[in-house]
Amino acid sequence: MRKAILQTLALALLFFGHAQLLVSLAPATLQNGTDAIVPYVPPDPSKGNELKPCPLIDADHPDRAGIYKIGKEVSAPMPKNKIDARMTREARAYADEHGGTFSGSSLIGLVVDQQGNPQEICLKRVAGFGLDEEAARAVSQYRFSPAKMHKSPVAVRLVVEVKFESY
Repeated sequence: MRKAILQTLALALLFFGHAQLLVSLAPATLQNGTDAIVPYVPPDPSKGNELKPCPLIDADHPDRAGIYKIGKEVSAPMPKNKIDARMTREARAYADEHGGTFSGSSLIGLVVDQQGNPQEICLKRVAGFGLDEEAARAVSQYRFSPAKMHKSPVAVRLVVEVKFESY
């Protein structure tokens, strides 16, 4: 059934001149009966580096070939190094005005690619005071042991919480 649907889809794509999409829509099957791993290709970096909000619902993320879900067959990436985010002047000034303490956190969404590098960084929860940009800067320097599926590295989407505290 699945093969027939993919063949019909392939014919439709060829008819409309979109054969290049066929590779990401019809995964090859390996000898052990599992689907072949589709490689992740990061978006064009020339489209800007400004921090954008993540989609509100995970299902609203662009459905891109090569990004897998952590779960039964896909292991989570493990951090190799972690860069500490620094408290901004704006946050320190706010803390000074309000009793000298401050705590907050940013949630940063990202894709960890097959090499363990962060890609597609976006903001899931705002801390304000310039801390979100600082959190994204720090997370962009993280390095991970990549996620694995059938012992092969794959790209996955995940969320990192970056905490800020001043006492």
